[in-house]
Amino acid sequence: MVAITGNANIIEAADSVAGGSTYVPAIDWDFRLGALPPEITFSRASIATLVDETGKIAFAPANLFARSQEFDIGTWVKGNLTVVADATIAPDGKTTADKLVEAASSSTHYVQQNVGTVGLYEVLTVYAKPAGRDWIGLNLSTANAAYFNVATGTVGTVTGTGAVATITPAANGFYRCSLKGLRQTSGYNAIFCCAADNAPSYAGDGTSGVYLWGAQLEPVGYQGSARAYLMTTTAAYHGPRFNYNPRTLEARGELNEETRSNIATQSEFVNGVADAPTRSSVTAVPFAGLFCGTGLSLQLVPATTVYAYKTVPTVAGTIYTFSIFVRMDDGGPPVFGSAGTNNPLNDFVLNVGGSVTSPSLYTIEDYGGGLYRVWFSAAAASDNAYAGVIKYGGNSGRGFSTSGWQFEQGSFPTSYIPTGASAATRAPEQPVASGPNFTGWFNPDEGTIVVDFEALGYTAQNMLLTASDGGNNNLIELRLTDAVTTRSQYTSGGALVAALAHSTPTMGVVRRLATAYKVDDFASVLDGGAPVTDAAGAVPIGLDRLGIGNRNGNFIFNGHIRRIRYFSQRLPNAILQAFTKPITGTGAPIEASDAVAGTGRVKVQGTAAIVEGDDVAAGSGETGISLVTPSSRIALSGFSRLSNRIAQ
Repeated sequence: MVAITGNANIIEAADSVAGGSTYVPAIDWDFRLGALPPEITFSRASIATLVDETGKIAFAPANLFARSQEFDIGTWVKGNLTVVADATIAPDGKTTADKLVEAASSSTHYVQQNVGTVGLYEVLTVYAKPAGRDWIGLNLSTANAAYFNVATGTVGTVTGTGAVATITPAANGFYRCSLKGLRQTSGYNAIFCCAADNAPSYAGDGTSGVYLWGAQLEPVGYQGSARAYLMTTTAAYHGPRFNYNPRTLEARGELNEETRSNIATQSEFVNGVADAPTRSSVTAVPFAGLFCGTGLSLQLVPATTVYAYKTVPTVAGTIYTFSIFVRMDDGGPPVFGSAGTNNPLNDFVLNVGGSVTSPSLYTIEDYGGGLYRVWFSAAAASDNAYAGVIKYGGNSGRGFSTSGWQFEQGSFPTSYIPTGASAATRAPEQPVASGPNFTGWFNPDEGTIVVDFEALGYTAQNMLLTASDGGNNNLIELRLTDAVTTRSQYTSGGALVAALAHSTPTMGVVRRLATAYKVDDFASVLDGGAPVTDAAGAVPIGLDRLGIGNRNGNFIFNGHIRRIRYFSQRLPNAILQAFTKPITGTGAPIEASDAVAGTGRVKVQGTAAIVEGDDVAAGSGETGISLVTPSSRIALSGFSRLSNRIAQ
């Protein structure tokens, strides 16, 4: 905590002007920094999408191959070769690169893993080095192939519509070979020893081959190329999602979501109008901003209904949410000005599970650059109903294109789940700190937890944070208990001892919840409001883990966890209020020369003097800051030298 003198004086509500605070957190995890702390173990059993720091929709980091550098393991199917494990020094300097040794037979010599999503663009990469053979081949499904000379670092023959191959040098004589392509037919992926360019079948000599290390398969979007290598062991790797606002690029924290399935296949119409089997007067067009670059165009035809439908496997009476991405031809947002469907105040209409719904109730989300997501939730009118888009002859004259259709069970949309020939399911996030990574900082007798969060949708008992004994007998829960309550709750020895309830959860708004515990002394504060207390009860015992956005893998929170702080003492209620009080409006400048940087932000201009001994010295035109504001964001002009977390 630092008070900045000069042109601005910015302090957090619980800080003193220039002295030290006695309230030092045992942990302070700020997920807006784009990384998990080492205490947290993360898992998710599927690919998933996010909005990255550039504001674009992208895939979370992934490596779909298990045993990514253990080609001797049975996970890799071998064809007419053997594998010598740990045969030479790999690009990372360790002796972990394997040697593929071709059989003395006339055939293909390969290793293979079958995984991937038909209908998505993916990148297959591997590090390779000669061991008697100079060439390797990569197959990404049966439709895409490329050959690489790993002695000279050159690309040979490349086949496949839109396939792209690259080769880049790596350490210790290796090259990273990469093949990008649209997976069209199957999950087949293979790496071949080759006698020459485009020569995967030949007479092996029983001793020659290639060294391999670090295979990776990942879905790819606008980046177009492979990302940094991610090692896997027994299972594929799926990384956490650090989400950003697509328009402001503000960091939103770590995204958690429950299991959802997109049951609308071929969500981006890679096969053109054929992917809308029931249609009239629509055309296939390019579509930017998603993954495949394809979509459909709907234009006004007077006195004619233009439409595109898919049949989806609905169950009558079940609530579904239908969302689509759209680009209006004129670049503006879609407009829905009337409850009537065939009305010039509406640009188009959605068919959600067989019901043509009132357009004035649609929700529009702005993804920037002319890309919008439109969605509505409704009960399916029948089994196996339609999902689609309609442009009535009486609608506005504005044409548009659409892609990225998602039809999912639930009353609100979740992050985009692209599909190919089959429906696709996104698994839930499972971040947890357990064992010494929890007990090393947790005080079982007293403490305080503060969490900054943004809920995006509610189902049932969505857990922000849960400290538990692995079961349900001893719990500290910060939760959205139901559709009307945000709550801090304590269970000890199987008995509920404190249930401290606050107001209705607000979706899409950043909130702060703090709770403090001690024997016969519990409190909870939401957004700086009046403390809710309970003066009787035992504290939970035997707690050994913290689920982030879940309770023991269940009751998944839908939204962003922005920051978690833990204090190993029961803080006073006034401090709970101070730590959770939000910044509202545009901020108030303290001095005449101060400037306001926008909602929830403070702009620091000029030179700031350092007032504490451990602060960073600031020179002319610089700002040295050791501070996190209540919103943890400061807009800075000029050059800054930072000793803590400040977002520029």
